[in-house]
Amino acid sequence: MWRFDRSYFRLLLLLLAVEILIAALAHDRWLRPYGGDVLVVGLLYCFLCSFRQAFPWRVVGAVLLFALVIEGLQAVHFIHWLGLEHSLLANLILGRGFAWADVLAYGVGTGLVLWVERRKHSRQEKQPGLVKPPLL
Repeated sequence: MWRFDRSYFRLLLLLLAVEILIAALAHDRWLRPYGGDVLVVGLLYCFLCSFRQAFPWRVVGAVLLFALVIEGLQAVHFIHWLGLEHSLLANLILGRGFAWADVLAYGVGTGLVLWVERRKHSRQEKQPGLVKPPLL
């Protein structure tokens, strides 16, 4: 069902700001390459949940599938096929190269999203009078 959810949208904006800060300021070997990949799963999840109500595991599954497809396209050098290897935007969206560590980071991000959603669901279930969200 389509609807606008302000809380997910606010979290989306927060995660987007953190991603931008990481891209602009982090020049290390851990936070920039892997922290950003963990957070991007949550960012895309919040984007989808801002506009569509669905079971959390379905949404995060779609986000994980999308991330894995992008990573797979990196493995076959899709950006070169398109002739966009010199485009900053294309490199930002499609990435520069395949890495198993990125796949692991997406898995960690997926696990974090499901953990947060389960905790949120458990907390809401204990409070009387609240509408219960869909089960995980």
